[in-house]
Amino acid sequence: MSQFVPVAKVTELSPGQMKMVVADGERLLLVNMAGTFYVISDACGHDWAPLSRGKLEGHVIVCAALRQIRCAHRPAPQRAIGG
Repeated sequence: MSQFVPVAKVTELSPGQMKMVVADGERLLLVNMAGTFYVISDACGHDWAPLSRGKLEGHVIVCAALRQIRCAHRPAPQRAIGG
């Protein structure tokens, strides 16, 4: 995905919240960390569990895999929403 694709309004996500969105057929996780928005794949790399079912702990997303595996995911440093 190389161009901006609107998936949500800024007002839909308060700081500390996450939301699964779909853009170009891909499940993504939109994260508001202290007013800065980030986006990563919604799939955990270990067993493809949806990260959107996990929870945000500070600046780390902890997935809630069915086998109780705890994986830490840090959103990429680039901003998901411009200006």
